[in-house]
Amino acid sequence: EQEELNFFLAYHDTLTNLYNRAYFLLKTEEKLAAMTQQETGVLVLSDLNFFKIINDTYGHQIGDDVLVHTATILRDMVKSPNIVARLGGDEFIMHIPDNDEQNVRAFIDSIRYQFSVRPFVKDQLVIEVIPSFGFTMIGEDDTYEITYQLADAAMYEDKRIIKEARAKKERQQAEVLVSTVS
Repeated sequence: EQEELNFFLAYHDTLTNLYNRAYFLLKTEEKLAAMTQQETGVLVLSDLNFFKIINDTYGHQIGDDVLVHTATILRDMVKSPNIVARLGGDEFIMHIPDNDEQNVRAFIDSIRYQFSVRPFVKDQLVIEVIPSFGFTMIGEDDTYEITYQLADAAMYEDKRIIKEARAKKERQQAEVLVSTVS
């Protein structure tokens, strides 16, 4: 029992109960070492847009609850042999053993959909959780560091697009408000 507890504590995030960075790195390095051209996969990074605003507005306990909610959705969507882990903060990482980019995009879209229909709810508070995603196909000779950097760059591009779309929507709503007041 003590050995199981030690393993759990060493390889799980204590807030979300997802695997942690150490476990993800260990398993990813094992998968990369054993990979052949037919066994490639995808590294997917995700983080939450506007998470700082959630923490600043509602407090860190609600922020923690949003992270647990996020982990629940990801755990529901990312089934074995896929791996999902919390890197830290509001960052999550997944390994998907699929080498079809269309499948991966559809998978990410299905996760986005789950977030859109499952907002965070506590008492009277409802928060729309909006994750950004970035992914890269893992090549036979790629290292974790290279794939991480590529997925990270893709995630930040997704984050930029989401923030620009939200800003545009807010500008349009403000224009409508101004025109109805005038």
